[in-house]
Amino acid sequence: MTGEGLSERKAREGGGKVRSRLRLKGSGRSIREFDTVFQSHSDSQALAGRDELAHLLEEVRAACRAQRCKTVEVLYRRALTIDEGFAEAWYGVGLLSLQGGNLDEAYSCLSEFAALTVDQERAEQVEAALFFLERLAGGGEELPPDLQEELEEQFLAAFSDRGWMDEPLAALEGLSPREAARTRKGKAKVLALMREMEWFWEAVVRMVLKNDSLQEEEESNA
Repeated sequence: MTGEGLSERKAREGGGKVRSRLRLKGSGRSIREFDTVFQSHSDSQALAGRDELAHLLEEVRAACRAQRCKTVEVLYRRALTIDEGFAEAWYGVGLLSLQGGNLDEAYSCLSEFAALTVDQERAEQVEAALFFLERLAGGGEELPPDLQEELEEQFLAAFSDRGWMDEPLAALEGLSPREAARTRKGKAKVLALMREMEWFWEAVVRMVLKNDSLQEEEESNA
């Protein structure tokens, strides 16, 4: 692939049958964009929502540092009652639902994230996760085998430790996660191992603390 995203390649090789989540709802809002978004509203309700949301995000950061997974999920759900366009909250709830084994809710929330986000790299990762969940459920688009494998590998690479997907594992009867993921039964086992390793929770923590670091850097440069 030379500069072509997976969504574009899926559209080209899959006969145009590609999810349109990335274009459904326009631009989403990241944590660092909230101040700018709320500055366009002068009414007191919007200002109150801004203050409450800012407080919730501070609590999210603190809960991530303290490794309080359930607290983070509760806070993100509360944030969505304030602003349903908060893409990162959909990402957080989606991955934490996946961590907890609620695959239907994970799929729904991650779909919302993919529709809202302006973060193309993370959107591609989530599209791969959605495809993985679709195939696990016995559905999904029929794509060329090499593209299906590429999507599955992108999902594994995005949400696991480096090199893990090529490591033969006893839990997978000697297969590597990459090999096991080629069947529905294998996908279920691979997903269970990823949940056991708490990699979906770790992905949420990385996202939150990365955004926090970027915000601190911007403030120090202001």
